[in-house]
Amino acid sequence: MFGTNLSGLFDWGTELPFVDMMRNCREWYSKDDSGEFESRMIDRMQFRSDGYPTHIPQNISGVTRPQFVATIWGRIAGWQLGDYTVFYDGRGEIDINVGVENYRRLDAQSYSFRLTNTKDREIQLIISKSDSLNPVRNIKIIHQDYLQTYKEKIFNPNWLNYLRIFKSVRFMDWGHTNHWSQKDSWLWDLPGKVDWRDRAQLNYYTWTTNKGIPYEVMIRLMNELDLDAWICIPHRASDDYIRNMAALFKSNVR
Repeated sequence: MFGTNLSGLFDWGTELPFVDMMRNCREWYSKDDSGEFESRMIDRMQFRSDGYPTHIPQNISGVTRPQFVATIWGRIAGWQLGDYTVFYDGRGEIDINVGVENYRRLDAQSYSFRLTNTKDREIQLIISKSDSLNPVRNIKIIHQDYLQTYKEKIFNPNWLNYLRIFKSVRFMDWGHTNHWSQKDSWLWDLPGKVDWRDRAQLNYYTWTTNKGIPYEVMIRLMNELDLDAWICIPHRASDDYIRNMAALFKSNVR
């Protein structure tokens, strides 16, 4: 029996385990109409528990220009060519202004674009409007090949085929074990313990955060391919976290 490590999830990565490309987007940064790449106001903006902004644009005290949020995929070499659909819930507007062709609105809650070249390209997505009473949320970016199956089959089938020869996987980087939940990976700030309620969540807009991919997704992969796994417990985990983590795996791994 032999196994493999799984790569961490990054916007610039070429190992793409999920059919929903939004799962590997970079965390939000702020923008305005100045023409600069980033306005550096993200820490002063308001967000929901799922990571989506409460509304857009946002006006910040002492800041002249209204603020938007954006994300980027800094390298798309691993993306499939073809047509993609962008779905979302809520009311607002989403713009993809670089890296794609034929970006157009399909209806009140979806857009489409075509990808004809992935060499030396990046993609940037901006939420330019989001209604405070019904904010933009649950964005999904799905290739045409998976439109009929993405709700039930979350894993990229090409990636699954690569894994089928293995009998075990190590989730160290999937769980972002090194520097877990550290705001700055390079500065150890002797943080306190983290409870179970503050773990990575399934409904969070991206899974590239410093808390890694949710455990429920790890379990789903283990069950789907009948894999043994090396699970890493975060160094900041409280006793409550460890007990609940163990119970989750015990109750759900088949």
